Amino acid sequence: MRYLIDHRDSYPRKIWGSAVYLDSLGGDVAAAIEIGRLIRDQKMPAVIDSSGKCVSACVLVLAGAAQRKIRGAVGIHRPYFSKIGNAISPDVVVQSYRDLLKQAREYLTSMGVASRLLDEMLRIEPNYVRYLSRTELDAFGLGEGPPGDDIETVASLKEAAIIKIAAAYGLSRLEYNRRSALIDRTCKFDNYQSPFEPVDFAAYGRSVEELQMSKRELLAHDLETEEIGWSHCYKMIMTHGR
Repeated sequence: MRYLIDHRDSYPRKIWGSAVYLDSLGGDVAAAIEIGRLIRDQKMPAVIDSSGKCVSACVLVLAGAAQRKIRGAVGIHRPYFSKIGNAISPDVVVQSYRDLLKQAREYLTSMGVASRLLDEMLRIEPNYVRYLSRTELDAFGLGEGPPGDDIETVASLKEAAIIKIAAAYGLSRLEYNRRSALIDRTCKFDNYQSPFEPVDFAAYGRSVEELQMSKRELLAHDLETEEIGWSHCYKMIMTHGR
């Protein structure tokens, strides 16, 4: 990673703005933290494809991403030393492990991720993996939303915005929750075939006007079509409850 970043000016395509694709079952915690800091410094997004997994130390790399696109699985378990000699005393191991956990906790906090994520990691033995739901990812600050330095402020602002929306539709807070969950299940948005690219409508046939558009015009057109569809679905459910 350091080499790619240090030599980015020597490549025809700049590394700045490129995405880091993650598909790893883990590795060295200290190295993962270093990589996470590097990609945060470069404001690089991370992508986990639908066939990919990000497990164990890989989660620390994911935490460093400025933006995240998560389609695959994110799993956690207790960090462990992969290389350690038999002659090392238990006291040294205990102190080294505590130092490692302190480093990981400070790193997660600096990345805007809840340090309690580490507590959840420690509950899972290394020979098992606990896969996190999208709700859990968001709760830990590890989801697709922007990293937040002050989770309480972000949560307060979100709650104020939701109450305002519920009032605008004449809904109670509980009814808003029900309709919002229905929207998540029903209204499809951001169904991309690959990261940052809109769904390919070619299989359904293009109109004559669309066939005459440039790729840039088609991109804008498809995104607008998808956004209008999602917006209509959202308003129907919020207004009528179904």
